Amino acid sequence: MVHGLVGIFSTLRFMWFATQLARPPMTNNGSCALPIEIAHWAKNAKESVRVHLDIYQGTPVFSARTYYAAGDGSWKPTRKGLTLSVQHLPALLEAVSNAEHQARSTGLIR
Repeated sequence: MVHGLVGIFSTLRFMWFATQLARPPMTNNGSCALPIEIAHWAKNAKESVRVHLDIYQGTPVFSARTYYAAGDGSWKPTRKGLTLSVQHLPALLEAVSNAEHQARSTGLIR
């Protein structure tokens, strides 16, 4: 899972830099095509983690949230997760990179 996080945050770093240079994906009517699912993976048999870029109350946000399998076969978001303005992505990327380095140096992951 940690390797998945590194890949996700590498993708997010690329996307953050891309947003500095280009407009986000657009729909046919000229509006921004959000939410954008960046990644998802199984957390356990009944839950998954999903990472999105979206707009919340007019603010572009990054969201990493746990979803659960509903009885009808769909996936529903839980309250467990993190949502931040995309302006915090560089600090989040640095923090996750530092956490990975510490986890590797202490032998928590290889």
